[in-house]
Amino acid sequence: MSGKNVVIFEDNTTGNFAPLALTRPVFELICGMTTLWENIVNRFYSDAAVRFICRDYLKAVFQQKTGAKVNDLSGLESVLLVNGRTLAAFSELPPVDGDSEIGMQDGVVVYARLKAGEIAGLPDNSEELADKLAALDVPKKEVQGIKLVSYLWELIQLNEGDPSAITADFEFYADPGSSQGVVEKGAYVRIADGDDFKIYNAEEAMALVKAGKLPLYLGEGARVKPNVLLDLSDGPIYIGAHTDVRPPTIIDGPCCIMDNAGTSKKTTVIDGAKIRPGTTLGPVCRIGGEVEATIVQGYTNKHHSGFIGHAYMGEWVNIGAMATNSDLKNDLTDVKVYANGKSVDTGDLKVGSFIGDHTKLGIGALLTTGTVVGIMTNVLSSGNIPPKFIPSFCVYREDRIGRGFRLKALIETSERVMGRRKIDQTPEYAEMIGKVLEMVKDERDAEMEKHNRKADTTVLKIVRQWAKTQK
Repeated sequence: MSGKNVVIFEDNTTGNFAPLALTRPVFELICGMTTLWENIVNRFYSDAAVRFICRDYLKAVFQQKTGAKVNDLSGLESVLLVNGRTLAAFSELPPVDGDSEIGMQDGVVVYARLKAGEIAGLPDNSEELADKLAALDVPKKEVQGIKLVSYLWELIQLNEGDPSAITADFEFYADPGSSQGVVEKGAYVRIADGDDFKIYNAEEAMALVKAGKLPLYLGEGARVKPNVLLDLSDGPIYIGAHTDVRPPTIIDGPCCIMDNAGTSKKTTVIDGAKIRPGTTLGPVCRIGGEVEATIVQGYTNKHHSGFIGHAYMGEWVNIGAMATNSDLKNDLTDVKVYANGKSVDTGDLKVGSFIGDHTKLGIGALLTTGTVVGIMTNVLSSGNIPPKFIPSFCVYREDRIGRGFRLKALIETSERVMGRRKIDQTPEYAEMIGKVLEMVKDERDAEMEKHNRKADTTVLKIVRQWAKTQK
């Protein structure tokens, strides 16, 4: 195929991004105001034909979602392959056209510009692609200035950082003057003014927004109702189409609430929430309580009181009333997170939780710093703090990890949950979930046995100590 062709690919670090990447390619994760792949394309390759390479079991679902060619390199006369872990807002990527070369940064393939003969021997899946690219007999070029993310918590750090990925994307994507939403009478907008602050009423704020003089965007059908405060002091706020912001809510920038489809079942509702800086909410969420520096992939409910901070939550997650995660240790040391089979030091004091798709936190559930919860898992409040890693397809209750519901029941439940938001669960989606279960069940069973043995030992010690007191 002639013309400009770009392929966004996964490399061999996908395990670092579990559980969120169990059900989507890494390049479909969010940072700033959009997914990694969309930012790459929109900023650098909007005039190119785009394809993708990901893990085989994700192909069908991602192909349905995008309509693009996935794991198919056939017919290409030339191509630029770009590593999907690239954060485009803070990177400078090469043009599609040019001589064959492979861009390397710190031993990682960042991009590869290839001709037909060089493309011919490449695998159509991500499991082998990165190694094959590095081994090609093509000139290697050492590059700098490409921002690659390596773990989930880095997406949160970049969202909250200075400069914030949200701020960078707002400057690229948002046009406040074209806002079609409304700040209703009785709502207020606060903004820094040198060393002081100004507070505008709804009429004043809307006039400034329409004039492009406030870093605030309101999409079509978005409504900010009375007794809501939008605080732009530390960054912009993007309120996407068909978002309903109800009182009493405060939203601190930088913040992005992504666009929604605009029916009664496909809107985002912000209801009596405290949304702190560095938060991105994907489409069709229900958010209340306090949320800080958190990314939500979409279609997730956290409608009640409780705190979620410095977290990344997937799709179709449900957070019960008063469920809370910690994002700061009492001794103020760096948080460690279970990633790809080992404990990894994040180098950060503030790290919350990472929660996979279709997982539910029961009423009053508590998660400690750096907790990872897999997909389709139920965490129930039991009087104990759960372990820092709860595998997929499990139930945690009474300080024990058990196998979750059978796959058929899980699929039926997820179908009902998705149907409430007018999303059809396809056979390909159900098949993908089944493949994930096969992939993770050995790890799940091993972790379950390890935790439960430890829990039993603890109980036995307590019983022995009690028995001594009875003598």
